[in-house]
Amino acid sequence: MSPEDRPHAFRRGRRGNRLTAWQIAYQTDDHHLSLLGTDEMAEQISRVAPEYRSGPNSMSSHWTHVLYASGPPRDETVPFLRLLTEVITLPAIPNITDAIALGWYKDPSDDIDSYDWPDSEVGKLVHRGKYRFRFHPKLQAGVGRELAGHLCRAVERHPGFRGADVVVNVPGHDSAQLSFGGQLTASVAKAMQKPFVKLRAKDAFRFSAKSVPPEQRAEIIRGQFFATESLDGMSVLVVDDVLQTGESVRDAARAALEAGASLVYGICAARTMRS
Repeated sequence: MSPEDRPHAFRRGRRGNRLTAWQIAYQTDDHHLSLLGTDEMAEQISRVAPEYRSGPNSMSSHWTHVLYASGPPRDETVPFLRLLTEVITLPAIPNITDAIALGWYKDPSDDIDSYDWPDSEVGKLVHRGKYRFRFHPKLQAGVGRELAGHLCRAVERHPGFRGADVVVNVPGHDSAQLSFGGQLTASVAKAMQKPFVKLRAKDAFRFSAKSVPPEQRAEIIRGQFFATESLDGMSVLVVDDVLQTGESVRDAARAALEAGASLVYGICAARTMRS
């Protein structure tokens, strides 16, 4: 992206950001990668390409981070950077190494009240699967397969996520039913040809997250989930349909770590714009 196309300032979103811009500059024996994004983005890049090291940002005040490495970039670096411009990198969530969402649940508009914002494309898919087609299994399954396809394509472009050993779910609020999120997770695991290890909840039923005030959700969720088998030394990918406060994903990650997981990644289809 050329300097004249770059914004003059970067505003970190409280609930997540897309990578705004990036640029690779080649020198004789090395290169540097300039980013306009969050610390979580720079850290993800350094984790999947450990040869990068942080350095002084002497290139331009427009950039938030500058990373340096010897030799040319890896073949997978540019596709990964492009992914980060499309998905939402979430702010740090305890117990989770990296977490992303495919997109926002709503499409914001300055011209209408936020409560009237229309659903985004990914938000429409989630809404159909969770609510509209809830009692129509065939239609729900079709939406689930489409959404799982989007998730799998994002995972394939993320060097860390695609290397996960197992996939785990975020248990729904009613243990007697397999939630849409659980079905989605199973579909992703099957498509990735990865083992699906179910997490379960201690309480058979709890209030759904959206029916509880944000300040009470952590108390209701904390310590609820547990793994049904050992995850000793494994890297884990937690999959969910919607992320609101992040408490459910956080507790799923805690359960995975307590079962022996070495690290945990998180991916969800839609990120809400409010708690």
